[in-house]
Amino acid sequence: MYPGDDEYDITAISRIGAGPRLDGPPIFQMPPDVPRLDKQLDIDFPPVNDLDERTREWLRANPEIWALFYLMVRTCVNKCCKFAMKMLVEVARWQHIRSSVNPDQNRFKISNDYTSYIIRLMTHFHPEVSDLVSLKEVRNHVRPSDDTGDA
Repeated sequence: MYPGDDEYDITAISRIGAGPRLDGPPIFQMPPDVPRLDKQLDIDFPPVNDLDERTREWLRANPEIWALFYLMVRTCVNKCCKFAMKMLVEVARWQHIRSSVNPDQNRFKISNDYTSYIIRLMTHFHPEVSDLVSLKEVRNHVRPSDDTGDA
């Protein structure tokens, strides 16, 4: 088990768009042990194509979702439980519906196309994840170059 796992309530993190609590601090605070998706990541672990870049942009715009996915994956790793990222996305959607005051107004929207890139990011931070998931080859793995081929 990773240190601090008991300190964070995944259900509280999944209250996306619920805004600040009237009686205290905002619902979401980034756990300190969740890796940041900064520009250095793009240098160390470059995106493989445009969809990978869009996935990272979406996660940067929705850090609470990144934290939720990260903690869910870490829970699976702690329990040595095989899983699919698509399943975790559906669990996150369900938790959001369950915990949201008005789920229609604050809908949790994520493209299903992002799931394979999210799990690849997870394997970058935790290589042991690759033993628990099936990774298929990414289509269009080579990024299109700016070179037009004219010499």
